[in-house]
Amino acid sequence: MSKTESFNILIVDDNKNNLFTLRNLISEHLEAQIIEADSGLAALGILLKTRIDLIILDVQMPEMDGFETAQAIRSSKKTQHIPILFLTAAHKTEEFKQKGFAVGAADYLVKPIDTLQLISKITSYMRLVEQERCHRDELERKVQERTAALEQRSGELLDANQLLTQEIRERQQI
Repeated sequence: MSKTESFNILIVDDNKNNLFTLRNLISEHLEAQIIEADSGLAALGILLKTRIDLIILDVQMPEMDGFETAQAIRSSKKTQHIPILFLTAAHKTEEFKQKGFAVGAADYLVKPIDTLQLISKITSYMRLVEQERCHRDELERKVQERTAALEQRSGELLDANQLLTQEIRERQQI
């Protein structure tokens, strides 16, 4: 991961034990900033203020479930690109998977969490985000280089225009 930008993971689950477990599993294996929300509404509030690279979102939560939260995330231009990994208990896996993918899930994890699978999926997303950041940095560098070249060329053209104007005036005086 880039030295200047951390990888930010938002974990959304109404169960404090699940938040604790996920935070510890991830922290034990990966270098990432873990941000926790205990509801869909809290998650949306965090997304307004904080850059998030990956969301791990529980499906079954009171008030605003994971599907409603995902729909709200996908409806915002600022957050619609963030990958969402849904979490669900195994008893409704297929039904929830279909609904989750329909609202924009990037992937699915089943509780109880398989640590190896969790870390593998997060690592894959970390690589993708790092590639995206490198690509963005390269594009920004190219834009700066081209802007500088255009500014230099613009200055040269202004100088040439001034010389031409001066030469025309001198000829008109003759």
